[in-house]
Amino acid sequence: MDLRVRAFRERTRAKARAFRERTNTAQLQRHADEDRQQAARHAAERQPAQDRLDDALHRENALTAVRAMLTLQNEHLSGQTCEQNAAQEELREEHSIAVAEGRRLTAMHEDREVTRRRHEEVNAALSRCSDALSQQIQQLVVANAARQREANVLSGQAADEEGVVRRLERQLRRYANGQHSHFCRNNPHGHSSHWCLQCPYGVIAYHRTTREGAISLERHGVDIDRYARHRNYAGKGLYCACSPEMTKHKVGHQSGRTDWVVKVGLRLGRVLELNHSDSQLSEALVKQRGFDSVIVTDRHGLEYVVYRNDQVRIIGAPFQSP
Repeated sequence: MDLRVRAFRERTRAKARAFRERTNTAQLQRHADEDRQQAARHAAERQPAQDRLDDALHRENALTAVRAMLTLQNEHLSGQTCEQNAAQEELREEHSIAVAEGRRLTAMHEDREVTRRRHEEVNAALSRCSDALSQQIQQLVVANAARQREANVLSGQAADEEGVVRRLERQLRRYANGQHSHFCRNNPHGHSSHWCLQCPYGVIAYHRTTREGAISLERHGVDIDRYARHRNYAGKGLYCACSPEMTKHKVGHQSGRTDWVVKVGLRLGRVLELNHSDSQLSEALVKQRGFDSVIVTDRHGLEYVVYRNDQVRIIGAPFQSP
């Protein structure tokens, strides 16, 4: 029994194995078919996706290429931007330099305009100065002509003065040789009031004074003690010059005062010549030395000094100083 059971079991097992094998084979075939079908379905389903994926890959590759190209372009544009920025910076610097240069040129133009205006003002001032100088030159020419005429007059007066000096020197030499005489051929009767140029040691001279002094001399005659002043040349006396013009150098002019000149005749008598001042002189000292009057010589010409009233005679009406 055990054998039959065992055989039955073996047969059952064999049948089960065969069934399982058949079942497994069918299942496997079915599973394989299903797998193939599923694979076909999956393949059919996967193909559009794969196509889409391929398209996406193509697009991605294209986009990658475009991105790479854009990256290159961006880098190129970045380089160009940097170059443009550098160029803009250079342009800004050049603009700043141009602005500074423009300001400098504007300042130079303004300075030149100011200089031009100053030159115009200076030229106008120079023109005015030139006109003024021309007028002054004309005035100087006129004044020079007047001075030349005055110099000619003074030369004539100097010649006359030299003649007087020579005549006085001759008279002084005659007096020194004892050949003197108080007799005048024009005064045969010896009148004490007589006076002329032929009188021994007689000269015509001019005395400068004020208007009041001139009127007093004309009306009342000469009073040396009352009228004359003490001066440093030759003491207290009446001082006269050989011409009206020469009196300008002998008396200091006071501002606001009109000087007058009196024409006088002088009897010099014996003359003491001085070429320097001697304020200690007086009539007494001059007489002690044996003289009657003094002639002072300096760079302004002769000046006569007399000490007595009878040595002076008014021979002309007073007139204003030239």
